[in-house]
Amino acid sequence: MSKPLRFTIFKMQRRGKILYRIRIPARFAASGEKTDLYYKTRAEAEEEQALLREKLRCRILAKRASILCF
Repeated sequence: MSKPLRFTIFKMQRRGKILYRIRIPARFAASGEKTDLYYKTRAEAEEEQALLREKLRCRILAKRASILCF
């Protein structure tokens, strides 16, 4: 069994500004390509991280439910 995806928050500096980045793997991105999301504050990044985890959890549960129904 694979380990759970964390959507880790990375602190980085770009052009003298501190930004917080969340990397989205290609399999979870809407575009099908890996994506980086940038936020000005850690609090904003943590809110998005919680939303991403909830969306992933719902997708997994829906997939399992559809398998069990048939």
